[in-house]
Amino acid sequence: MRQLELARRIGVSRLWVVEFERGKPRAEIGLVLRALTALDLRLDVAHERALATPTAIVAPDIDAIVERARKRR
Repeated sequence: MRQLELARRIGVSRLWVVEFERGKPRAEIGLVLRALTALDLRLDVAHERALATPTAIVAPDIDAIVERARKRR
């Protein structure tokens, strides 16, 4: 998906998407959640103690997620 298409789906400017991709430090959580939804991604949240257990889920490989999204184009 191109930046302009993502921006339209979220309801923001293309510049917002560019800044978000670069790690925008103060991105509004509602817009971030809309971006995840538009990209068909899920955000899982766990308590810190749960992450410390041996059965904790390993953090997702962001590079792999982006690569899969690029292949869908």
